[in-house]
Amino acid sequence: MIALFILSLISTPLLRSDEGCWELKEEFDGRPRGWRLEGDWRVEDGRLLGRGSAWAEPETLPLYNFSARVRARLIKGGFHINFRSLADRRYLLGVNGEEIYLVKEIGGRFIELKRLRPGLSRGRWYEIAILAAGEHVKVYFDGRLRTSFTDSDDPLLVGKFALEVLEGSEAAFDRVEITAVRPAEEGRWVRLGGPPGGLGYDIRIHPRNKRIMF
Repeated sequence: MIALFILSLISTPLLRSDEGCWELKEEFDGRPRGWRLEGDWRVEDGRLLGRGSAWAEPETLPLYNFSARVRARLIKGGFHINFRSLADRRYLLGVNGEEIYLVKEIGGRFIELKRLRPGLSRGRWYEIAILAAGEHVKVYFDGRLRTSFTDSDDPLLVGKFALEVLEGSEAAFDRVEITAVRPAEEGRWVRLGGPPGGLGYDIRIHPRNKRIMF
C-alpha cells in the first residue's frame, strides 16, 4: 500500500477528497488557488518563483501518511521542502548547491537527521519526491532514492506541507503533486462517558496509529 502512494499521483483538480485520500495537483498556470503565500512570490511562464525569505503553503488540513512530488530548480542559495509542519515542529528537506540535508525542528531546536553531498546543480530542474509513512521517510531525486530514515525518537506524524525559499536565495517550482491519507482531525467523536460539565474522557484514537489521540 505504501508503494501505491508514490505511484498514484494522477491528474486531479487543485484539491480533491476521494476514498479516504486527499489529492492535490498544482502546475502554476496562474496565481495558485488555495495557497498561502508569504514573501516575494510571482508566477512566470507557468512557474512559481520565490525570492528572499518566502513561504508557500497549500491550504489543507494537517496530513498523516503522504507522498509528494515537486519539480524544482535552484537558482541561487537554497530552499526547504517542509513537511509534517505544525506550530514549532516540522521536518525539512533542505537543498543548496553543496549539500542536501534532513532536519527535525522541535520548539526552535534543530536536530540533524541526514546530510549528503553533493547538492543540486544550479539552473537544472529536478523532480524531488518525499514518501512519508508513519515513522519512515524516503527521499528521491529524479526517481532515485537518495536517503531514508526512521525517526523512532518522538516522530512527527501529522502536519502540513510547505515550500520555503531561504533569505538571499531564489528558486522556481514548476509542479507540486500530493497524495495523502485524510487529515487526522477528520472523523466522528465518540462519547466515552466523561462526566458532563467536568473533566471528561472523550478522546479519539487515530485509526492508523494507536499512538495518536485527539
